[in-house]
Amino acid sequence: MISSLFGLFLAQSPLRCFVEHPPSSTTPNICSTGYPIHPGSTTVEDCARACINDPECEQFVWPAHNTSIPCRLSHTCANPTKAAPQWTGYNKNSSCKPTPGAPTPAPPANYSLVLMKEEAKQGSVCLDGSPGGYYIRHGNADTKKWIVFHEGGGWCGSTLECLLRTTTHLGSSKSWDPVFTGEEIGNTFDVAPFEEFTVVYAKYCDGGSWTGNSSETVNNTNPIYGPLGVRTNFYRGRLLLDSMLARLKAEGLDQASDLIYGGCSAGGLTSAQHVDYVASLLPSVRVRGMTDAMFPLKHATAAGNPDNHLYDMMSWGFYAWKAAPSVNQHCLAAKDNATAWQCMIGGILAPYVQTPHFYVQSKYDTWQMKAVLALNCTVTHCDPTAEQAWVDYGRLMVDALAQIPPRHGVHLTNCAGHCQVGRSDKWLRETVNGTTIKDAFWAWYTKEQTPSPPTNYRYVSECDERPCGADVCGSDSDGGRTS
Repeated sequence: MISSLFGLFLAQSPLRCFVEHPPSSTTPNICSTGYPIHPGSTTVEDCARACINDPECEQFVWPAHNTSIPCRLSHTCANPTKAAPQWTGYNKNSSCKPTPGAPTPAPPANYSLVLMKEEAKQGSVCLDGSPGGYYIRHGNADTKKWIVFHEGGGWCGSTLECLLRTTTHLGSSKSWDPVFTGEEIGNTFDVAPFEEFTVVYAKYCDGGSWTGNSSETVNNTNPIYGPLGVRTNFYRGRLLLDSMLARLKAEGLDQASDLIYGGCSAGGLTSAQHVDYVASLLPSVRVRGMTDAMFPLKHATAAGNPDNHLYDMMSWGFYAWKAAPSVNQHCLAAKDNATAWQCMIGGILAPYVQTPHFYVQSKYDTWQMKAVLALNCTVTHCDPTAEQAWVDYGRLMVDALAQIPPRHGVHLTNCAGHCQVGRSDKWLRETVNGTTIKDAFWAWYTKEQTPSPPTNYRYVSECDERPCGADVCGSDSDGGRTS
């Protein structure tokens, strides 16, 4: 019986069509660059399925330890190297077949990498001291519309975590691919109505949502750092932001008519945190914000512990990064020194954001699952007690979003997931009351009145069913109806 069940599992598992390469000193052929992250994958099987359904994907990697966004897909393997100690590589073989009806992503449009090397000489650097940067795709010559979208990737919540982050593309630019591979935005902005916009994908390498404002360096000499040796952390996120904005203004951003300033996950916190500051630097530009998957609530874990992982990270990071001058100043003014770090929590920050902002969020966010609720199960795979904790959290999110200022728009779905904007199966298909994320955002952004939008452009799933009524979930949303 056990062997038959094991055989059934193998027959059903998407991992069956990959060759595994565990990390070791002799493992070859693990791609060193070109990994777009796939934040919707919460298991290694999800990651395998995403690679199968992407005709350009040749390999994916999965970490041996928890990370904020563990799944990374590789579209090329032009630079094979030995596996890093914390990653296992999975190479596609000939038995991989796409899921029938799965979307076929188009390759991203032509973006070029810009490294801010001159600014680095003045201290504007990533965690490890390397230059910051961004990818840019220039729009048509006559367009004056821009999008700046910030990469996500969590935060480092201790000196050691920040040190370890310097060895990754989220703390250093040394491994950034000169060829843009889509990462979190895929081809979202390559199709109407965004195809003529100038698009900037802001690479994330400061570990603190671009809030670090420390002129000091942190030298790490503790023996527990082991083979990493003596390293230095730089918390310079605000300098990176100012450097990037100065460059973009020189390229024409200050002459733009429109700017959509957005991001996903930690990048979504970045956009909400800095959108008012950005708008103040561009007084003649119509600036609108977008935050994808970063409206976590002030909430205890499902077990009732008032301190969750997100709180632990932010209550340390806010003070270590010296973030106070960089965070939203309206929020900061409402807090005292002991509670100022709460301005790093998206749900607490939102009411203080002055620039009109659009929030894209799942009530059952698979990142908040662990970071806030400390659960190990998505909403449709929990025991009754944990499922009820999810449902209660989702209801509180509906209430919290109803309280933010009416200038802000919302698309709140019952489809489990994290980071929807860069996923065509979510952005173009996932609906609330029959309206996709893209259509909801565009109606709010343009103030379209046809078809008649909900009050203040709040597209909200208010029931507990997954999905709600006749609505549709994306192709990999946990437990949801798919199109």
